[in-house]
Amino acid sequence: MKITALTVYPENTIREVIACIDRNEKGIALVVDEDRHLLATLTDGDICRAILAGFGLDERVHILIEKKAQSAPDQPVTAFTMATS
Repeated sequence: MKITALTVYPENTIREVIACIDRNEKGIALVVDEDRHLLATLTDGDICRAILAGFGLDERVHILIEKKAQSAPDQPVTAFTMATS
């Protein structure tokens, strides 16, 4: 699977994130900027909590990220891979 199958953008809607998660069957979407830098992750659980909190399906992802950021670390935690010779 290509990483692009997991990616969405801040201007996408929650509906589009749900479609991405459904297509990739991994339970997660990676929110990236136009340079494909990771901004946040959204899981199917995040989407469920957003809907229960009153978010509409046509709400933009960046609004959900802002809400999620209030209860999560400021930056996603990532790991670097080292090339072996």
